[in-house]
Amino acid sequence: MAFDRTNKLRGWLCVPVVLLCWLMAAAAVAAEEQRWQLLSPDKQIALELVLSQDALTYQVSYRGKAVLKPSVLGLAFKGQPLLKTGLLADKVSSRSHDAQWQPVWGQRAQIRDHYNEITLHLRESAAPGRQFSLVFRSFDDGVAFRYQVPA
Repeated sequence: MAFDRTNKLRGWLCVPVVLLCWLMAAAAVAAEEQRWQLLSPDKQIALELVLSQDALTYQVSYRGKAVLKPSVLGLAFKGQPLLKTGLLADKVSSRSHDAQWQPVWGQRAQIRDHYNEITLHLRESAAPGRQFSLVFRSFDDGVAFRYQVPA
């Protein structure tokens, strides 16, 4: 009879241990990923950025529907390893901009320049430790990004 109780207790003790291990693994994965969201000024376009150990990805949705599925970002330089894995975000900044500018010629005398922006300052976690920045802008009619690489 004591043997049956011991086996039952072991079974019940395994459940919390397995649950605890699963929660710790999920927390470790979540800690490795960083996420940012950038909305257009009218909040109809959402740009989501995910930085994991494997890569930096972005995806775009319009009114809640995916228009661009997760896409990997990175750089390839001749004679060097790919610059896309093991990236760390040293600094992240965001800003909004709303101004007018006058074209030299065209159908309109003034053009509105209205966007939200996020800048990720990234570096490799391992040697050679290369650095670069990615600037993302979300307008009411689309998104744009550019790489800034130091000279």
